[in-house]
Amino acid sequence: MEALEATRAGRAAWLALSSVERSACLRRVLDHLRTSTEWASHLGCLLGVQRAEVESEFRSLEEWSTGAGQWTDPESGSLRATEPGADLAVVFAEWTDLVSGLFRRIARQLEGDRGVVVVSDKRWPAGADALSAAISAAGLPTGVVSVLHGLPAPLRDTLIGMAAGESSSEPEHHARVRATATPIALDLGIPELGNRSFVVKLEHEAGEGLREAAQMVVDQAFGRAKTLSGQRPGRLARVICHARVFSKFCEHLVAALEASSDVREPLPQIDNEAINSIRALWNLGLDEGATLIFGGESFEAAPGSRARDPRVWPAVYCNVDPEMALSRIRETAPVLCLIRAESDEAAEQLARDLD
Repeated sequence: MEALEATRAGRAAWLALSSVERSACLRRVLDHLRTSTEWASHLGCLLGVQRAEVESEFRSLEEWSTGAGQWTDPESGSLRATEPGADLAVVFAEWTDLVSGLFRRIARQLEGDRGVVVVSDKRWPAGADALSAAISAAGLPTGVVSVLHGLPAPLRDTLIGMAAGESSSEPEHHARVRATATPIALDLGIPELGNRSFVVKLEHEAGEGLREAAQMVVDQAFGRAKTLSGQRPGRLARVICHARVFSKFCEHLVAALEASSDVREPLPQIDNEAINSIRALWNLGLDEGATLIFGGESFEAAPGSRARDPRVWPAVYCNVDPEMALSRIRETAPVLCLIRAESDEAAEQLARDLD
């Protein structure tokens, strides 16, 4: 295919650059994205993403550009060496990547000395276009990143067969336990992949601990900026709470949900077919005997709103048993399960099992 041949030619020119030059090229891509407004306007017009989410994207790009060098050796400023692998990689852009996420995925492949074929998401082709324009403006070798739009399924399968899929060997892709920045709870899971669990401990009954934990859960399960109203991979899907503080935590959680502007004004469901799977999850929870304590319904956008429908309230279930299918959902959807545990240790172990 022409795209593969062009990408191989571009890769050869990319490899001819020194690691410092390649790192500088990637920084120029970021600089272009940070000063461009076209893709940001598309976020609002086509996806209904609000100002807070656009600003969050700009902050992510700023952190990449001004940090110690996510893809570089902090001491030399040059591109890090990685394990050898296939010469090309296929990256399927997802609208949930927005711009910062797609850049990270492409940079990871370039870091591995691979040319990249990007297959854009038909729901938001502007994301792939923005990267393409930035890469061109930054002076990367022509073709080292090739963007394809409107690719039929058979051609997608052919591409996967002719080039490597995305690598998943990076350390951050492996399950691990990591403490949160605050002592409120333990956040276990795989960042940016799958659904995660949040553990609330008995010791946080004192003071404002439960209230703060409830707010953290709302932000990480349904926040517009962090999760695109529960549509982004890596969101919280489960809270595992010590049985002695379960009722109090539920009270604080419902209060936080009712007070949250993110919950009152969720972003539209970008995937038009997502509403069907969300409704299936709502019914699954009720069929398995869980108790719906908040949300679980759809509503229309306000008259005159540019946001596309449908939009849905988050659905929160309590009395969820770890053996229920609801507790192990892998779909990316605004659904949260509340699970009791008899001890902090049991809660942490259960979180590891479910994640």
